[in-house]
Amino acid sequence: KALELSNLLQFTCGCDSRAAQAVMDKLSCLRINVFPKLRAEQFEQSHVPIVREDETTLKMYKHFVVLCLKLLNENQQAKVLESFVQALPIIVIDGYMNRTEAAALKYCIQNLKSTNLPDRLILNTVPLVIPERESYLSLSPSPHSVRLLDTIADGGNETVQFLQQCFKSPLAGLKVDLKLSGQFDSPDKTTQLISVLKNVPSL
Repeated sequence: KALELSNLLQFTCGCDSRAAQAVMDKLSCLRINVFPKLRAEQFEQSHVPIVREDETTLKMYKHFVVLCLKLLNENQQAKVLESFVQALPIIVIDGYMNRTEAAALKYCIQNLKSTNLPDRLILNTVPLVIPERESYLSLSPSPHSVRLLDTIADGGNETVQFLQQCFKSPLAGLKVDLKLSGQFDSPDKTTQLISVLKNVPSL
C-alpha cells in the first residue's frame, strides 16, 4: 500500500521535516512487520535456486528502498536521515538509479554518523546514473536497459565521480558490498576507482 501511495508520501515529506520524519518512522514499523527476517546475505547471488516467495519478498524490499530514497530526497534533514536508516537497515540498490534516487543516496552516505549506520550498504552494478530523459529504475536485466547502457559512453567515469562524491573520507563501521561490471575498461578508470575505495575500509 505504501508503494501505491508514493506520490502522496513524497508530497507529505516535502512539506515539513517533522512530517517527513513521522512518515519514515511509520515506514520503519512497516518494514519490521513486512520484512521481519530479512538478511543482507539473501541479496548475494547464489547458484542455489531462490524460493519464489523469497524472490518476491526481495524484489518488494528493493522497491521499498527506492520509495524511501525518494522520500529522503524530498527532505534532506539530519532527523529524517536518522529515521531513514532505521527504516532501512539494509540499503540495497540493484540496478540503475535516476537523478532523484542518486541524490538521496549521495546525501545519505555523505551524512552518515558512526553511531547510526545501516547494517549493510549493497550496490550492485551501480551507481551508473541514467540521464534524466531516460530516468528509470531497472531491477532486472532487459534488452531495453542494455540499449540505454550502450548510449552512455562515459558511464565508467560517471560511476567513479559518483563514488568520489559519496566516499570523500573514510567512515569506519560502514559495511559496503560493491559490484561493478563492464564499466572499467581502462587503467585510468581502474586507478581512480581504487583510490576511491580506499575510503571504504569495510568493503
